[in-house]
Amino acid sequence: MPFLVTAHSTQPGKEDLYEEFLQQRKLWFVRNLSGIKRYDVYRTDHRADNPAANKPQDMRYNIVAIIEVEDLEAASKVHLSPEYQAFMAEYIGLLEDDPSMYVAHEVELTAQLSKEEFGANHPEYAATA
Repeated sequence: MPFLVTAHSTQPGKEDLYEEFLQQRKLWFVRNLSGIKRYDVYRTDHRADNPAANKPQDMRYNIVAIIEVEDLEAASKVHLSPEYQAFMAEYIGLLEDDPSMYVAHEVELTAQLSKEEFGANHPEYAATA
């Protein structure tokens, strides 16, 4: 199953406008596009690698979205549709820069080891396994 993944930041001073746009229009609009199976949006709170860096300027992205699509053809149709293009023309004005969107797929777990087997095969990780 293909996914589309994007991360972006709102323009400084437009956070409230973005939040209103997200709640009042974007979530419903994207979730109801043909070919979209699931659309999840996450707001980042702070960087996990540096909890002291809690200021907005310390974060590269403050919004992350993961979109599950039926297939890549459906995703292409969404991006080329006139309603999506019109929507994005309005939406893009709230963002810091043009957000990149990536096509992604889930990495399947091919070998399932027990905690003990994993620890035996990888002693360097035994304390965390």
